[in-house]
Amino acid sequence: MTETEKHELAEILRGVVSETVQEGHKLSVLPPGVYAPEIDIFIENLLPTAFKSNLEARAGRTIGSVAIECQGDGSPKHRLGDIVNAALHGDVGIVICDDEKHRERCLRIVRYLRHHNILRGRDLPFIMTLTEFIRLCKDSET
Repeated sequence: MTETEKHELAEILRGVVSETVQEGHKLSVLPPGVYAPEIDIFIENLLPTAFKSNLEARAGRTIGSVAIECQGDGSPKHRLGDIVNAALHGDVGIVICDDEKHRERCLRIVRYLRHHNILRGRDLPFIMTLTEFIRLCKDSET
């Protein structure tokens, strides 16, 4: 996914949430010298909206922050990193894939992570196609 497409997704989100939608968010809560990934799109302190309600219904719990990673034609290691980053850095993580083929590639990695219990107690992110994510946003418009 190009930087322009990521920006367009952030703009769509700005239409359905009232919080600051941060693009290219660098995590500041990590100690010095620790790898700090950049999250493609990050929303902190998510306020009550239809978008939050829709995500909470999917997650089955309350959430406060959302970490979104946008997939492209990266390597399996790149996809693995995006999935882990989305899972670790938001109360709910979302990985957005260009299409169903890329979504299935990410789901294979999710099954690997689940099989080995690598994230131990962290919820794995939602893996969505771009179309599914846009539909979620459209269903959340006020």
